Order: sequence, then C-alpha cells, then structure tokens
Amino acid sequence: MNGRKFPRVNYRCRILICKNGEEKIFDANTENIGQGGVCVSLPNDVGMFERVGVELFLGEGGSPVKCKGKVVWVVKGRGSAVGGEVAYDTGVEFTDLDRKDRERIEGLINGLLGPGT
Repeated sequence: MNGRKFPRVNYRCRILICKNGEEKIFDANTENIGQGGVCVSLPNDVGMFERVGVELFLGEGGSPVKCKGKVVWVVKGRGSAVGGEVAYDTGVEFTDLDRKDRERIEGLINGLLGPGT
C-alpha cells in the first residue's frame, strides 16, 4: 500500500477549509482519503505547512467530520481544474481527528474497499 500507515480510497466529497480565520468552501474532488489525511484538488495554493481547519461532508447523512490539519504537500497543475484553471493537489494531514470521526472514515474506507480488506 505504497508505504502509508492507513489505506486510502478515492472519494468525492465537499470540503471546507479554514485558514487564518478565512473560510473558503471548495466542492472538492478528493484524490484519496484515509484515517490519517486527505488529498484534495483546490483552485488555490493554501501554502505548505499551513495549519488549517477542516470539515469533510462525507455524504452519509451525518454531521461533517471536523478537525485541524496541516498541509504537508502541494503539487501545482496535477488536479482536475475547472474551466481551464490551474489546480493544486493538496495533501492535508489530520492532526486532531477524534476517535468517533476516525471510525466514520474507517467505515467509509472499508465499505468502499469491500470485505476482507
């Protein structure tokens, strides 16, 4: 599994990222999501090593997953840009994901990977 501690899956969801008190809502196409973090394609460069607030709307009817995160990498131009705009694939590591939300993400991943994973 490419050296990752947690398995990841492709999953499209809405994400809210808050940096320095500014909120921007991105209808983001996540490249992958795992218990340890998420890769999301954004229209703006949030900045390396920035601390951000994260809300993930997983689409299963529950409240959003809320936690703090840290931007651990950014790659310009790889993402699925809208209208020909540049996109930034952004890796966000979850830094304070609580047990309940970690279990929700784990359940989502297990459901997408199927039995025996």
